[in-house]
Amino acid sequence: MLSALALISAAFCILASIALALWSETKYRGYSRLPVHFDISLKADKFASRSFVLWLMPVVSISIVGLIAGMTMLAPQMVNGEPSDGLVFASILLVLTHLFILWLIDRWARGQA
Repeated sequence: MLSALALISAAFCILASIALALWSETKYRGYSRLPVHFDISLKADKFASRSFVLWLMPVVSISIVGLIAGMTMLAPQMVNGEPSDGLVFASILLVLTHLFILWLIDRWARGQA
């Protein structure tokens, strides 16, 4: 079973991801399209609408954290190890990934000015 601390930390990470998306909406208000993919040299090579790019990570985070939590609660006998550790690790990793993506977008935006 998942610990209360794991669920609280996962909820905090999801809220952090949503807060980052809301903050980014105001920061990049002047752009209708933002990079959604970067090549190996970290240059933007694919673009999508601002809303899609900025809200993709919160949707992915909610989906992955929800899947981990749901499967742990629905089929606890199939879990190897401590499920709370995996949930906390995935939550933190998703927020760090979101921050890295926003850093890449910011780097691209500064190059546009």
